[in-house]
Order: sequence, then C-alpha cells, then structure tokens
Amino acid sequence: MLAATLTAIVLANRHRVGIDHIIEFKGSLGVLLISGLFITLAARLDLDALLDHGWAEILFIGVLVFITRPATVFLAACDSTLDCRERLYVSCMVPRGTVAVSSVFALEMTAVGYPRAIELKSVVFVVVSVTVLVYGIGAFRLSRALRLVQPDPQGILFV
Repeated sequence: MLAATLTAIVLANRHRVGIDHIIEFKGSLGVLLISGLFITLAARLDLDALLDHGWAEILFIGVLVFITRPATVFLAACDSTLDCRERLYVSCMVPRGTVAVSSVFALEMTAVGYPRAIELKSVVFVVVSVTVLVYGIGAFRLSRALRLVQPDPQGILFV
C-alpha cells in the first residue's frame, strides 16, 4: 500500500507523464469486458423467455430507448458547451453502462434463484439488441441530418 501511494505521489508530481497508451488499453479492455458480458448474457438466455414478451415489455423498451436515455443525456449536459444538435446525437450514442450492470444483476439474480430473473435477462438482452440496431444503423444518418459531419469528407484513413 505504501509503495502504491509513493508511486502515485511521484507520478503526480512529474511534469510530463505519457499515459496515452494506458488510456488506449483501458478503452480496449472496456470493450472486451462489455463484449464478453453480452456474449455471456446471450449464451444464458432462454429463447422461450425472449419470444414471450408482451406489450408492457415492448412499451418499456421503447420508453427506455427513445425517451429516458435522451432525457437523461439532455439533463446531464445542461451545463456543458454542447449545443442541442450535439446533445441529441450524444443521447443516441451514450455509453450503455447501466445495461451492462443490469445484465450482471440479471445473471446474479438467476444464480440466486429469483423467480422473475429470466424475464429480466431477456428484457436486458432485447434492450441491448434494440439500441445496437436502432442507434448503430441510424448513427450515420442522424449525424448527417443534424449536420454534425462534413458533407463530403476527403482524405485517407490509416488504421
């Protein structure tokens, strides 16, 4: 503990610390962990529970995806420099951490034997699927409609 504290003090007092590679690794690790979580969720999903959604679940998913998430981003960005168009776009691309946490809870609740955990797992899976489909397919069109991208970008992309 003392060594970690002293290392943090020394690094904090250095004039220049290169952390770009650490930030890149953190991003890659986050994508890897979230992907693994969703693969686990899909593998443990009961197909009958997935196909057994009624209007209440469909309405819940619609409200969550199209009303709650954008409203949350708009409220969170009240004091930011983002304009209304940028907030609308970000509200569609916002990180989905709460869905990841919900899927962990669903898996844990299943392990404990909570009777309605199967329903929660399937709703979480549908929310993930709908957000990926709606926002993933619509991201480019939405950015063009909101005039947030260059109309005809030219250049070379090195990967």
